[in-house]
Amino acid sequence: MAVESSVSKEELFAPAYGCIVAEVDSSKLAEIKAAYTKVGTVTEEAKFTYEDVSINIEEALSVWKDTLEDVFPTKVTKETDKIETPVYSAGNVYVCRNKVAKPTVFIPVFPGTNCEYDSAKAFERAGADTIIKVFKNLDAESIRESVDEFERLLTSHRSSCSRADSQQVMNRMDPQNSLQQHSVMLR
Repeated sequence: MAVESSVSKEELFAPAYGCIVAEVDSSKLAEIKAAYTKVGTVTEEAKFTYEDVSINIEEALSVWKDTLEDVFPTKVTKETDKIETPVYSAGNVYVCRNKVAKPTVFIPVFPGTNCEYDSAKAFERAGADTIIKVFKNLDAESIRESVDEFERLLTSHRSSCSRADSQQVMNRMDPQNSLQQHSVMLR
């Protein structure tokens, strides 16, 4: 390839990100609609020529490949050295006596609410166990049982999730905690 003398050395070696070098038949140049710069002409000789410098294609390819040959080898060599691979032995395994706490979250379900499954999933993804209980309101006895059950669960578990909490659990964007939300609701 003979490089055009109209192309300066600065242009030839400047970074041209996104530029494409394409070989186009000279009879087709008139059909190209996009702006382009002709940088050279393909010749029969296997070399790059610019002004008075000429580089053989084999030499150029060798220099281009060998630059990173040590880092990304393209030539495979047969290894004859045997690699020692001893069997790993763990020896004694230490088990910690102090286990990581896994909180249990109580999620009450009242008539008309429908986010208990999403809330439970969010808490479980965060590493908690969940207990979902439905508040039964069909008759007075069911209501008393539900109140007793909720009271028992609320006193035995440190975390609970109410309807006001569930939006915060789902979004994780609301900076207020549930206590702040409840106090706002009471005002």
